[in-house]
Amino acid sequence: MNTHHLNLIGGDSFKPNYVSESQPYYICAPDYTVISSYGNMLHKLCSALNRLGFEALLESREVAGSLWTPQLTEATKVAHYKAGKKPIVVSAKDVVGQLKLIGLQVKYLQEPRTTDPDTKPVSGEMVYVNMTDDFPKHKNLLLPIVDLGQLHAFEPLPAHERSGVAYYQVEYKAAGGELRDFGPDAIDLGAPAIDSEPALCEILCKVERLYTYEYSKLADLARMCGCPVILIPNAFTLKELPKRLCESAKLGVAWGEAELELDWANSTVLDWRREYMGSMRDWVKYLQHFVSETQSAAAELPMERAWPQSSVDLLDIKNLSERDQGERADRRKF
Repeated sequence: MNTHHLNLIGGDSFKPNYVSESQPYYICAPDYTVISSYGNMLHKLCSALNRLGFEALLESREVAGSLWTPQLTEATKVAHYKAGKKPIVVSAKDVVGQLKLIGLQVKYLQEPRTTDPDTKPVSGEMVYVNMTDDFPKHKNLLLPIVDLGQLHAFEPLPAHERSGVAYYQVEYKAAGGELRDFGPDAIDLGAPAIDSEPALCEILCKVERLYTYEYSKLADLARMCGCPVILIPNAFTLKELPKRLCESAKLGVAWGEAELELDWANSTVLDWRREYMGSMRDWVKYLQHFVSETQSAAAELPMERAWPQSSVDLLDIKNLSERDQGERADRRKF
């Protein structure tokens, strides 16, 4: 097995310590979209774990072609059960169905608009957050919101060389919000033609500012590209300033269009980029620590807890004996 240094999602390199008896990760994620409210972090976690040498499979209908995210299948679950593997089920929300019954349950919280910093794990559940100061009660698993290695290919233009504006209003429009005319040359980042992070970066490195009616990964990506962000308060998707945007996290962001807010965003956007790049310096160490803790906890699970009989009965195991089929049918009656 190749043990050369691997490039992970943030452009860092790390020589993995392969574990022959490691437990697989089942990552429950929303469908991948280019612009998402941090839902893509689960896709990137899956890819990073695979590149680190640990089997990680994605439970999602839509995946990113640029990431290493093989999809979880019924045949794979059966193979893991027969091999005595104890899955580590990672999700951002409560898991439903069969995956809720099996393995080590792990929450990975990364949505700043809905996450409660006082969220308490249920019995036997581990909780990690993709933040630091906001959530001191939980374990941290910092992953870059964008491919840091890829971002270096796009050099932000200085303010005096930028021109035009971009806007994003997909969720706001869907919620019934009244659309605003940003001018004939404004770029709609919700257009289907803009279908990748590199395409977004190329635009955001050149425009003067981004107007958005919702706070998502796009706001952070814009600031990474040196583009100030104007959050437009509204009754549908942005009723109040997101909790995550406090103190230094608000660098490069204007809350509304007051002159003082716009001046703040323009003068601090590059400060945010520097601070964020610095905070991601040790992200691989966070990932290693996450792997160490979850692998250890999963390995200690008794097999009957990792695969309760109720979950085994849901597996599509081929060639069951007549006796086993009868016993399974009897159990399903109760």
